[in-house]
Amino acid sequence: MQNPMPSNLSVLLFKETDFRSAKTENLVLLEYPEGIFRTSDPAIPAVLETGCYNINTPFNEMLISANLEFDGDGSFTLEASLNDGKWLSFGKFSTKEGEGGSAKDQKDGNVVVDTDVIKIEGTGSIPNRLNIRITINGKAKIKLISFTTTDTKAADDLYARYGGYYIPSCDSETENSKMRSSMSVYAPTLPIRAISQFILPTERAARVCSPTCCSLAMRHAGIETDPITMERFTHDNTADLCGNWFMNMAGCGAKGVYAFATRLNSIYEAAEIIKAGIPIAASVKIPEGALPGFPRGKTAGHFILVKGITENGDFVVCESAAPSDEQAEMTYPGKEFLDVWFGQKQGLCYIITKDLSGFFHPSGKTSDIYIRPDKDSQLETQVLPEETISVIRTEGKWAYIRADEQQDNDIQAKKLVPYMGWTDTGSLRFSLPVPKINVKNTPGMEDLRNEILKNARKHLGCKYILGGRTSDGIDCSGLAGMAYQLCGIRLPRNAHGQWIIAKPVNPAELKPADLMFLTDSKNEQKIGHVMLYLGNGRLIEATINAGMVREISCEEKFGVPFDRLENGIMLPKGNKFYCGTVL
Repeated sequence: MQNPMPSNLSVLLFKETDFRSAKTENLVLLEYPEGIFRTSDPAIPAVLETGCYNINTPFNEMLISANLEFDGDGSFTLEASLNDGKWLSFGKFSTKEGEGGSAKDQKDGNVVVDTDVIKIEGTGSIPNRLNIRITINGKAKIKLISFTTTDTKAADDLYARYGGYYIPSCDSETENSKMRSSMSVYAPTLPIRAISQFILPTERAARVCSPTCCSLAMRHAGIETDPITMERFTHDNTADLCGNWFMNMAGCGAKGVYAFATRLNSIYEAAEIIKAGIPIAASVKIPEGALPGFPRGKTAGHFILVKGITENGDFVVCESAAPSDEQAEMTYPGKEFLDVWFGQKQGLCYIITKDLSGFFHPSGKTSDIYIRPDKDSQLETQVLPEETISVIRTEGKWAYIRADEQQDNDIQAKKLVPYMGWTDTGSLRFSLPVPKINVKNTPGMEDLRNEILKNARKHLGCKYILGGRTSDGIDCSGLAGMAYQLCGIRLPRNAHGQWIIAKPVNPAELKPADLMFLTDSKNEQKIGHVMLYLGNGRLIEATINAGMVREISCEEKFGVPFDRLENGIMLPKGNKFYCGTVL
């Protein structure tokens, strides 16, 4: 059976190009990471109307979050309009205690704001356009706006089929099942001290699970706060709620972090987030006895801070429902925890972090990374859709980024460091971390070596482009890197870096898929070219000389019979030859 599409889709608006059709009053545009807009004159209201965003997937629930930082006291309201309909309010957040709260009676046809979530009722038409309006009172800057759409029936079906182990890159259930056996969900436990909400000195102690999770996540991000402060700061005074999702995210944002409510599609997404150093506040519904060890037996709604996942898929958590701080760190069995989180609440959670590194990916086939903010400058490399990008700063339509999963060699420091460069902000999109495919490899794995060479041969005849990593154009280290990466093995981005990590082998001991290297003709201390050995004295390479990817005999390539090659030999064309293995 074909693999379905993800049921939860998240969008984060953070850069100038996300607001091309926006209407603003009393706002000044900022550059990331300072913010999106700031108020010009704090004495008068400021308004942002985002313009319409197309929603290309069916949904029946939508979460919206907004983060504003205030200089002094202030407030903001957030409204949403679907398909150019009525403005429906999520209420008002205020930095002044007792003044914030949700809005009542927000309905337009079959679209309803149910306190902190938009719901599409009945079987009427599904909206496909969203407009958001934020009205600000006070001196503030807008740092983040996000929304997540969910088809709850599709989410429930997805969970019934995969039990939380859904891999979106697989083409079928069969492939999903096969790939699951080679993928890890392990995420090292983050150093967060668990506390019990029930011993807090407040009459609302039994209700403050959400502010408690927020405060623990914020303290992990370096922001000093506590559950009682956060509860007072985020309390929904209209509905008398401590766990209003919109209010809690607004409160965290006002304290100086990025915070948004979203829904995950799988345990693999959760593992990648935690591995990035970010805890997850998971929203759960627990029927009687459904979660072994849960201190309260059952609950219609509760937040639990997940800070680690064990190798066998159990969840290490800060359980604020515990009777004491000493009992608040717990480990829940994986299947049962997924049942009450994904099965009952479609993976709903809070993400709270000091920066957004790891949440950006190419919006199309690649993000091209240039040495300068100019498309006529040298193409350094390309980032692929499943790879993460850390945005350091933006300058107009350009972003200075770090390609986290591509290593470059810092010759002076004698170490590998992530690639840095410039890309068009239009090529970036926000995304929850993409699950990584991990393949266990052992020396002598013939099937793995054959698969690597099969990946390389898919590029035969492709055009040579310096910095390229796709079938539209690829360079020598891009060819080697992609051939291995498709098998779950990441190599440094350039030939010199690949040489650094390769274990030297004698040419006579080369096996198919091992690597062959040539020094730069102008600098014999630097590796300038890499090739993959095919076996039987032949190799495959992406070469500027031929202008494409080709297979060629070693003797024709090097001008020396294969059986006379040795590490460090000077070849007739003035390059030194080396070879090695990473398997």
